[in-house]
Parts: sequence; structure tokens; C-alpha cells
Amino acid sequence: MSYSFSVRGATRAEVRFLIKAELNRVVEQQPVHAADRADAEEVANTFISLVPEDGESDFQVSMHGSVGSIDGALVSASMGVSVTKLARL
Repeated sequence: MSYSFSVRGATRAEVRFLIKAELNRVVEQQPVHAADRADAEEVANTFISLVPEDGESDFQVSMHGSVGSIDGALVSASMGVSVTKLARL
């Protein structure tokens, strides 16, 4: 099962809140992602921390991930995250 989404916000706190909500939605729709949800959020937060907040730019965070399972046991996992500062809308 896989997911992909992007969020945009003015502050780190805002995009972290939006990511939490999106990951919760992923787990609601694809319960198998309960297995990687906390790790995905932690990785996103790590990358968000790398990009400085300047009060003039927005953060855009894009994430995708997938897990594979056989008989309920995970057999594969992947994820990607990117954080970009964009001109504020």
C-alpha cells in the first residue's frame, strides 16, 4: 500500500501539524501504515528541522511511502521526504 501527499505552511509547527493529520488519514484509509506512521513522522520532522525558518517563506513538504505485507507481516518498506522553502503566497 502506498501514499503520497504535500503540505504547505508558514512555519515548521504548521507543516508538522498538517503532516500529522495527513499521516493519520493515511492510517485510517490503509491500516497497514500504522506500522510505519511514527517513523515517517519522525523522518519528516528531522528534515523540516534542517531548513531554517525565516518568517518570509513558506515550507512545502512532500512525502511518499509504501509498505508491502504478506499475511499481515511486513516484507518491504520505503519512504521519501522533501522540504522546500517557497515564496510566501
